[in-house]
Amino acid sequence: EREREREREREWTRERERQEQQQKQQLEQQERQQEQRLLGSSDWVSDQVAIEGCVVTADDFPCDFGASAAKGRRCTWLSESTGMQIESQYYIDVRDAQFILKTDGTAFPVEIPVSSIEDIYTIDDGEACFPQQILGSLTPEEKARLFLIEHGVGSSETPASLYLLEATRSARDDLLQCLRDLTFLLQA
Repeated sequence: EREREREREREWTRERERQEQQQKQQLEQQERQQEQRLLGSSDWVSDQVAIEGCVVTADDFPCDFGASAAKGRRCTWLSESTGMQIESQYYIDVRDAQFILKTDGTAFPVEIPVSSIEDIYTIDDGEACFPQQILGSLTPEEKARLFLIEHGVGSSETPASLYLLEATRSARDDLLQCLRDLTFLLQA
């Protein structure tokens, strides 16, 4: 009798694990479908794209990061005036050579032509590069993921500033290398 009961428990456990695995797979599939709907088709990521006479592919970027950035990566945007953190997502549009930031709850993204990026700073460049209201709101670990993109805006001589946190320091470094590579390809 006990053996039968143990066997039923094992069957029940296997069935529960099977159902949990199916639910997980369904959820992952739904997330992929939702991402496709939100981002549109990203088939062009693996295609060759001509930019001012250059041919660029996602393979031209470090590891798989180019494809990841083309599909969209979560990040945190920091308000320059308040230091408030806003969950966001950025994309690198290789086709149009743009860095695009979409903040949650807003309909209009910030689109920055890569060619208008004047400089990029990290905490390694010194805390003087960042306003105190931003630094004061961050932990040391967050400071390691912080970066600033200064870019031109129209005919204004004063560059605009965009403060962001990447998920990890290495992801931040991969993004910065991606932007450098794309800038280099545009200048070639």
